[in-house]
Amino acid sequence: GNDDCAPPHGFFAEAFDRAGLSAVPLAPAAMEDRLWKKLAANAVLNPLTALWQCSNGAVLDDPRGGPTMTRVCAELAALRAALDEEQQQHHRRRRRRRPQEGVPPTAVRSPSPPVTTEDLVDAVVECATENARNFSSMYADLRHGRRTEIDALNGWVVQVGARLGVPTPENARLATAVRDALLVRQQAIMTSAGGDAAPVTAE
Repeated sequence: GNDDCAPPHGFFAEAFDRAGLSAVPLAPAAMEDRLWKKLAANAVLNPLTALWQCSNGAVLDDPRGGPTMTRVCAELAALRAALDEEQQQHHRRRRRRRPQEGVPPTAVRSPSPPVTTEDLVDAVVECATENARNFSSMYADLRHGRRTEIDALNGWVVQVGARLGVPTPENARLATAVRDALLVRQQAIMTSAGGDAAPVTAE
């Protein structure tokens, strides 16, 4: 996108305020941090609640939860750093290719502050605590033999990690485990239905 064409910072917040709605404007870096923390919460809680068939809060109580959470978040932090570096390299190449145009400094985005494993783990714990009694959508999808969002979560992490050379074995393990569990669950549903139910294709 072109930042020069974007409304000024706070434009939408002021418009919402005039309409009687509260809104808190976020700088791009803050919004990006929020998205990565949301990804971390989903990449940990969705597959684990689905595989363990438990609530969000139970993930924190399970002795396997903490180590798994840390490994997933460490891979996400490494991926975020690699993506930031890729973006900075892209901007540097553009400036070298077009020196005659004199790309102004404001057109080159500053690197995002690094997100740490601890930042992401804290976000997952906060989400699980605030929604301790809730069950994830992936829990329900797997239970009913429906297609899950695993490829848009852990699967995406694995795909981008492979492109950037960032190892993501824990995310790969969880993605494979959910896909395998879905096939097993679909087979069980078909068997209980007398073999008449059509299998659901997993993404």
